[in-house]
Amino acid sequence: GMGNVDEVRYTGPEVGEGTFEATTKFTRPSASDLEMQECPICMDGFDADTTDESTLPILLGGCRGHYFHRGCLDHPQMFKNGCLICPSCKKHYGVRTGIQPSGTMAISGPDDQTRCSGFQCGSYTIQYQFPSGIQREGMPEPGNPYSGTMRIAFIPATDEGTKIMKMHKIAFQRGLMFRVDTSITTGRRNTTVWGSVHHKTNLYGGVAAHGFPDDSYFERVKAELAGIGVTEDDIS
Repeated sequence: GMGNVDEVRYTGPEVGEGTFEATTKFTRPSASDLEMQECPICMDGFDADTTDESTLPILLGGCRGHYFHRGCLDHPQMFKNGCLICPSCKKHYGVRTGIQPSGTMAISGPDDQTRCSGFQCGSYTIQYQFPSGIQREGMPEPGNPYSGTMRIAFIPATDEGTKIMKMHKIAFQRGLMFRVDTSITTGRRNTTVWGSVHHKTNLYGGVAAHGFPDDSYFERVKAELAGIGVTEDDIS
């Protein structure tokens, strides 16, 4: 049977709560930590005793051994959408969000009749629906129309696949699965296109058909999800 349908609605980003302090939980390194160190962004050294907020040497809460001037990180190019990615080690601070069009994600299954080639189990079916709308701030042409889309994708309902399905749901809720852009396939401008997480839109046909079998799919999609800040830690 089809089991339940879980429908998730996305209407836009939550209002950001996170300050730079709360998001990064930074500390001030000691003078001895800072000896012979320079800021990887501006290449200048550090003054441990500075009272100037912008040149304050900081260590981000989850990083080790690399230091920055606060002003080199605490500005809209680096600390944006409530999220900062450490330029040295790529650790994520805060929760990355995107500018996704309003729409729905309906997850059904696991359905035993729907089998991804190479798997002996049922599958989850994901249906994304985005109506056409007007672009908002952060989209290519705010105030102008964009066209919507409808997409269907499949994930095998193994233990691993179930985790990946839940991670897809979180990515969608954070506005990271689709964006308004120019379609690479059709060249159409101001339309709803996939983000950076690849989906399987066929049950079979292999990699060439965006289908299964595909032995490295789980590993690749987990890396793509990690690239937008979604990991198994988010679903535990």
